[in-house]
Amino acid sequence: MEPKEAVLLSSILHLPVGITITSVHPSATELVVRIVCCYSSMPCPECHQPSTRIHSNYQRTVGDLPCAGRNVILALTVRKFVCTTPTCSRRIFTERLPGLVESYARMTGRLIALVQALGLVAGGQMGTRQADRTGIAHPIHLVTPSHAVACSPNTSGSGAWGG
Repeated sequence: MEPKEAVLLSSILHLPVGITITSVHPSATELVVRIVCCYSSMPCPECHQPSTRIHSNYQRTVGDLPCAGRNVILALTVRKFVCTTPTCSRRIFTERLPGLVESYARMTGRLIALVQALGLVAGGQMGTRQADRTGIAHPIHLVTPSHAVACSPNTSGSGAWGG
């Protein structure tokens, strides 16, 4: 992919600064976007000192908002860094991608927000049907809109209506 095309597509997909698209693989039902973080260093989450020493990397897939009726899957290449601070208890850490996806999340923050909104507005099976119609049912089959609402930090443990 040409750098100019990658920048244009990154702006269309509203990817955070520092995230680069390496390739796009469209099919009839999904759009797989391969991305990497292009920062040369990452701060250790424990001691906050930057590290440039890369230990390894791995692939991670994350669901994103649908585009033109296709499920969007972000295929992330995530790096593991070595913390070189002698007094730090964390030796190896994974780069964080704030503004895109939280640690261990299977969906971007914006897809989670959409699923939660569907759960609040439509709820239950109606919310699940609407999610299917809008094309956000791919990797979130384990998370229904009502489950997303229950897990939302904006609701109490007694339900969305305080009952």
